[in-house]
Amino acid sequence: MRYSAQWYASNIVLECGYISAGWPEDVPLTDLCAVGGGINTLHEIRQRWYLPDGDPEKLRFEPASRKDYANATCDPESVHPTPHHLPELKAQAAATSARDKALTIQCDVYPRGQHATGWPPFDVDGAGVRRAEAAAEEEMTVSLPDGRDTRLEVDEGERRRRGRAKEIGNGAGRGAVAVDIT
Repeated sequence: MRYSAQWYASNIVLECGYISAGWPEDVPLTDLCAVGGGINTLHEIRQRWYLPDGDPEKLRFEPASRKDYANATCDPESVHPTPHHLPELKAQAAATSARDKALTIQCDVYPRGQHATGWPPFDVDGAGVRRAEAAAEEEMTVSLPDGRDTRLEVDEGERRRRGRAKEIGNGAGRGAVAVDIT
């Protein structure tokens, strides 16, 4: 959430149709990490939020009036909950912006395929990926209990065929069922 007067006027008042009421006068409407006063200030804001309904100091959102809509359109600073803190907040924002612009970040750039250690960088394009060609060439065989070897198929993302059931026995009555996997 941005805490500028323009953002508050356009998003809270004009889009949502509400205004903030009951915000403490001595606390600027800004990021809670940047609010001075420590835990006591946060405790006061929390207490105001949980005051009973009807209390004039209760922190709440009220529907915006026609006058609030007009003020938000023409003069966004007039609908801000703490307009007397806006010059201080603007100065802090300008100082932060200037500090960020002045900050230089050093980084080393190497040509593609080279690295500071002299070793080529690790190629992660194929890491953990099983190549289809290698999977197709791989042949897996399993020995069945009767001594025959059978070849297992590699799953290539296709639907598996079902085996055909064969009845073992003399055919008269129930016999064992075997699955033909060849």
